Amino acid sequence: MIEEGYEIAAEPPALNEAQARALLMTLRHVDELLAEIAAIARDEDEDNALPRYRRELTPAQARVVLAQVAGMRERLHAALRTLGIAPPPPDIPARRAIEVRLIAAQIALRETGPDHLRGYGTLAPGVAPVVAAVVANLRRGLDELLARLISA
Repeated sequence: MIEEGYEIAAEPPALNEAQARALLMTLRHVDELLAEIAAIARDEDEDNALPRYRRELTPAQARVVLAQVAGMRERLHAALRTLGIAPPPPDIPARRAIEVRLIAAQIALRETGPDHLRGYGTLAPGVAPVVAAVVANLRRGLDELLARLISA
């Protein structure tokens, strides 16, 4: 049988556990990159406070990119079948992933107060309290979000 330019054996190749895991991790990474590409094509960061991407794709270009990403995901599934690798079920709870990212954001803000900015030069008079207030406000928002996540 031939699929997308390569022959598929009746039996999958004999990969040892380490080889299968290495291939799976690479394919997972490619899938994550494809997810990022699709998010960029869909302008998913347009609501971000600090968007990273200029919206320059035409609707037609975005549709082409999304269609190609879908095709690549089909190829990933075919590759897994060809290699005889069963993808594991999702193992990271969404709530835990959100919690970890909130904690990382809290740590980043703790390391961004006026005391930490001194290494970049002396703060102008009156700037330190403003920076401290801004950082404290952001930290309170993250604390509230984390508390609501935990209590929900």
